Amino acid sequence: MCRRMLKIVAICLFLVGAISVTLVSAKVDMVEINHNGNVISVPASAVPAHLDHGDTLVDDGDGCDPILGCPA
Repeated sequence: MCRRMLKIVAICLFLVGAISVTLVSAKVDMVEINHNGNVISVPASAVPAHLDHGDTLVDDGDGCDPILGCPA
């Protein structure tokens, strides 16, 4: 009985961890860039590295900076 309870607790902890990782991942701000002729979405933290090797930001025509947002 005790082993079965430990297994259930372990499974519950695993599921809680998996859900937490999913929720944290969903909060990452993504930015669209032109990368080797394709539009891809990357985390905002990866944009400087992409710009450094020649990729460009996607201009969606709304007048907002993809990193800084819209002017007030």
